[in-house]
Amino acid sequence: MEYNVYVTVGATIPFDGIVDTLFDQCEENLFKHFTKLNEKERIIVNLVVQCGSTYEQLFNKYIKNNFEENRENNRINELIRILNTNDCRNKSISINDKLDVNVIFFNLSTNISKLLTSLSPNLVITHAGTGSLLDAMNIKNVKILTVVNTSLMNNHQLEIAEKFEEYGVVTCCKDLLEFKEEIQGGTIFTKNIQCGKKEIIRGFNKKFNDDILLF
Repeated sequence: MEYNVYVTVGATIPFDGIVDTLFDQCEENLFKHFTKLNEKERIIVNLVVQCGSTYEQLFNKYIKNNFEENRENNRINELIRILNTNDCRNKSISINDKLDVNVIFFNLSTNISKLLTSLSPNLVITHAGTGSLLDAMNIKNVKILTVVNTSLMNNHQLEIAEKFEEYGVVTCCKDLLEFKEEIQGGTIFTKNIQCGKKEIIRGFNKKFNDDILLF
């Protein structure tokens, strides 16, 4: 079984707190939840994380210095070719006898659309920037969890994220504490439509188009 996750913290003002929260004690939270996705077969998780300029620092902190390399991996090589950037770090690791995780941390890429097509993520975790939210919404049958960066001036992301949630296209975490609770709960990692707080209708529904996108 394969399960794919794309995480993006944004380019203009990277929101490192998303990565810090997601990977803090990851063996007890993130990887533990991945293992539970399917009890009958081995799970392969492809985890692609856009981190901004701190990608190497974050990779070393959470992945490189904590897990041994498992093996060369063709899937990870394919995704790196699509990213077309040298500003990335990757590792394939075995967490236990049920779970393999392919991890890529990268800075920026001009091929995000192509990457998302190839990856076809089951789950997108994103900062509440409009561009990243709309990129995620173009993916079919995907859960979208957005995290508001409360340190930004006027907290404009909260208004955007709450409006998107109102139309049933994302689940909004209003701050990192709420995001941490979602990670620890693990509900967002299931393949069910239920995503944390409520059932969500994915994609560009007509009312959202008419009211928000205006086309």
